[in-house]
Amino acid sequence: MNCEQVVAGNLSLDDVSLPDGSRQENVIGGDALYGALGARLWCPGVGLLSRRAGDFSPESLQRCREAGIDLAG
Repeated sequence: MNCEQVVAGNLSLDDVSLPDGSRQENVIGGDALYGALGARLWCPGVGLLSRRAGDFSPESLQRCREAGIDLAG
């Protein structure tokens, strides 16, 4: 299957409260990321186009790359 897509939208840093009461802060999220991850389930070539604030950690962006999302722009 050859499928190449680019997803455009928002990236955000989310604070997540879980049912057990624990909390995770500054978790990368946003509609562009969720759309790209969903497309990646079926397509080997998925790019993400978004503006982002300077407070995104390099580790967060690296996790996107490791999931197969192209962030080259």
